[in-house]
Parts: sequence; C-alpha cells; structure tokens
Amino acid sequence: MSQATETVPVTLQVDALRTAVDLCLQIKKWQLAGPKRPAWLRLTASGEGVSLFATDGDVEVRYTLENLADTTPLIDVLLPARKFASVLKTIRSECVAIDQTDTVCIAWSQAGGGGGRVRWYVPDGDECESRLDGAFSEPTSLTTISAERLAAAINRTVFATDSEATRYAMGGVLFELAPQFLLVATDGRRMAIAGVMEQAASPTYTIVPAAVCRLVVQAIGRCGLRTETTAVVGRHGLIRFDLGQLQIQCRPMDGRFPHWRDPFPRDGFLHAAKFYAGVMLDALEPLVSLATPECRGTWISFDGATFKAVLSGAEPGKVTVSCPLAEPLAEPHSILLDPRYVVDFLRTLAPETIRDNARFFDSEE
Repeated sequence: MSQATETVPVTLQVDALRTAVDLCLQIKKWQLAGPKRPAWLRLTASGEGVSLFATDGDVEVRYTLENLADTTPLIDVLLPARKFASVLKTIRSECVAIDQTDTVCIAWSQAGGGGGRVRWYVPDGDECESRLDGAFSEPTSLTTISAERLAAAINRTVFATDSEATRYAMGGVLFELAPQFLLVATDGRRMAIAGVMEQAASPTYTIVPAAVCRLVVQAIGRCGLRTETTAVVGRHGLIRFDLGQLQIQCRPMDGRFPHWRDPFPRDGFLHAAKFYAGVMLDALEPLVSLATPECRGTWISFDGATFKAVLSGAEPGKVTVSCPLAEPLAEPHSILLDPRYVVDFLRTLAPETIRDNARFFDSEE
C-alpha cells in the first residue's frame, strides 16, 4: 500500500459511513477477535469512487460511498475498525473529512463553531488486502433476484442450521441453483426449504455460512434495498452478493451437504393441514415456554377444524393448547413433533399467512 505525500481530503456523510463500518464489523471472526488481534478497514478513494473494505480471509465486505467534495481525492489507508467506529458514534456533524499524509486525519465541524480532529499512525501493509476477487472473473453462475425475496428465503431457512455440528456443512445454508433456485438448511433433526425463483441461470450449488446469510439479511434491511440483487457463484463455490452499494463475498463451507431429498416419501405426503401461522404461533409459544429439557416431543393432533397440542412433563403438569385450522380435515390425524422446531419456523412467516406445511406421513414408509 503506497503512501501519498500530498492528498486531497475525501468528504463523506457520517450516517452512511456509520452504516458501512457497522456492517463491516459484523464479520464473524472479527467478533471473536481479542484486543491483540485488531481489525482493520481499508479506505480507498480515487477518480473511480470511494469504498470501504474489510476481510477476515474468508468473508469480504465492500461498501461504496459517495464523495461530497468537488475535488477528486487519492487515498489508500488502513483504519483501526473499532476505534474508528467509536469516533463516528461521537460525531454529531453531518459530514466528516478524511485526509492522508504520514498520518490519517479525520476532521469534522459542527454548527456554532464546534468540531474536532483525530489523527492516527497506521501500518503500511496488506492486513486488509483482497483475496477473493479473482474467483469471479469467469463466474459459473449469475442470478438476479429480488432483494426482499432473498431476505425472506434466508430468514425461513437459516434458523435450521447447526453451528456446533462436527459436519461443518450443516453450519451453512445450501444455495441450490438448478433446476430451481432453492435454499436448504438442516441440523440433522429438522430441515427448512425455501424457494427463491422457478429457474436459475445455470446448474450449480454452494454452501454459504449462516453468519454470512444473516449479514446479507441485515445489509438488505440497513441499506433499505428494495430493488433486485445479484448472486454470483465463482470458482470453487465462492459466492458474491451484489446489494447495491454493498458487496459481500465469501468462501463456501467445507464438507458435503446431506442428501436432503432422501427423507421425503417417494409417493408424496398422506395428509396435509392448512393453518394460519399467527394463530398457531400464539397457541404454541406458551407451551414451548413451559417445556422442560426432558420433554422430547409433543403430540399434535388435527381433528376436524381444530388443532390441538398436548405436552406432558412440563413444570405445572400436563399442558394442552388448541386453535382453529384454516380448513377442516375429513379425518383426524396425530403426529409427535418437537414444538420448538415448529415455533422456530412459524416465527419466519407473516401472521396472516396460510400454509399447508403441516404435512406428515406414516413413519414406517
């Protein structure tokens, strides 16, 4: 990284800069890093634009910022991420100017003549160099989808991942792009599947870490992204999400994802019940709060137009909850389920949503 002897300061909006720094600090390894392992941000500014960049070697975040000054700056410098974030929290000005000579100078002014200035001596090295860009020079797949649809699909699957599994692939979400764009997650006991779009660009798949999936959802919400986004899969399963001003790219999870289609019956499900997600959630949440660790499951029955769940072994004794179904069933049926898993799924749905996901089949098949 080269140091310039004379530079033109870059002027940035403080709110946009706070958003960029906060998103960069969400990288998982940075959250686990102690004081002896500082996290660095790389700020670059030139005629091509201004960008803030962060990486931990497996995940990269790049945020494009707007230069409010009329001049073209030339800056390439490392910033201590957490100290920089702390300074930004205290600034009440709308804009901040950043300049680079032998030090980095951050200056701001406020109405009434107030303001401040901070200088840092920063290292000259490659602590924040990009390592993944070359993998996308010839992408194996490029799919453009709605940002809101992608966020909804992630929310409906990421809860089923397992961060403590010895099979590392279960700690991520499978992005299967052919013949239908699907997201799949499982921890070996439950499975969540969400369709994103009917057809994808080309047949490929990759396993995205759960932490990166949550970062994508957070970024879509923080950036107010309501337009389309692009998911690009490069060599070796690397994936990049283009979210307007923000780019997130990462390496895939190690290991093989389970054959998730195998548990489903070949002849289809025997029965299906339709219910309102919000109504069933209101009924099951009190039951889950009373369950003890010894409670292995709950008998859930569908009888006519009524859903009923019975939990034995709870603290106050036997607990029974019920709610109406969206459509009555011709025959009564029962199944043993862990209510915690059902509640986790229902929380990802809109309260008024009607879902026919209460499907079950004979376990002997």
